[in-house]
Amino acid sequence: MKPDWWPGEEHEQFTEWAISQGIIANGVGPARFPGRGLGMIATRNIEEDEAIVTVPLKAMLTSERIPSYFTRKFPDGTPTHALYAAFLTNGNAEDLEEFNAWRKTWPSRQDFKDSMPILWSESLRNYLPPSISGHWHSIQSRDKLQYETTHQNLLAQQEQRLRTAWDIVVSVFPDTDWEAFSYHWLVVNTRSFFYLMPGQEPPEDRNDAMALLPFADYFNHSDVACNVKFDGENYVFRAAKHYGMYCS
Repeated sequence: MKPDWWPGEEHEQFTEWAISQGIIANGVGPARFPGRGLGMIATRNIEEDEAIVTVPLKAMLTSERIPSYFTRKFPDGTPTHALYAAFLTNGNAEDLEEFNAWRKTWPSRQDFKDSMPILWSESLRNYLPPSISGHWHSIQSRDKLQYETTHQNLLAQQEQRLRTAWDIVVSVFPDTDWEAFSYHWLVVNTRSFFYLMPGQEPPEDRNDAMALLPFADYFNHSDVACNVKFDGENYVFRAAKHYGMYCS
C-alpha cells in the first residue's frame, strides 16, 4: 500500500531519470501534500548542513544548452525566460525528448490558473492587495502615495514581462500558440533558480540569470529550508536544520 504522501508513478519515473542524469537525491524525495500540492519530504533523518540534493551543470537547462540553431533566431537582449519558454514551446521534438519525464511532473495550466493572479479574471483580481495588483480602488479616502520598489505592483510587472516575451517570440515564430507559450513561461517563472558562473557579472535584470534544475525544483514548493551554492560544476542544496524522517 502506498503512503498518503506518494507523489504518483510519473514522479517515481522522473526520479529514476534524474538519477540517471547524475542528480543526487540524498535522503529526500518528492511527496504530495493534501491541499498543498507537491514538494520535498525527508525519507530519513537528515542532519543540519548535510548535502541533500546535488544537480550537476550537465543536467541543468541553461541558455547554453539550448541549440545554437534555435538561439540564433532571436535578437540580442531577448529575456532568458522568453528564450526558455520559446524553446519548450517551439523546439524540435528530438531536442525536447530528453526532458519528457521531467515535463510530466510540472503543474498543469489549470494548476497555474487556480493559483496565479496573472491568469485570473478582473473580478478575482479585485481581491488582491494593492501592493500586488497595483490598484488602489479598495483604499477609501486616502491620497495615492508615490513609491518606487521592485516589490510593489508585482502583477503589472509580471504581465509586462510576459507581454514583452510574447512579442519577441511571435516575431520569430508567428504561429506560436499563446496557451502553450504562456504555460511554459509560467513554468520557467515559478521553477527557475538563480544561475551565474563563478566570476560572471550579474545582468541588469536578475531574471536573465536563471536556469531550470530538474528535481531541485520540488524545493520551490516545499517547506524544507536549504542553504544553496553553485560552484560552476554542481548546484548543491544543504539542509538548513535537522529534519526528522517524513518531515516536509
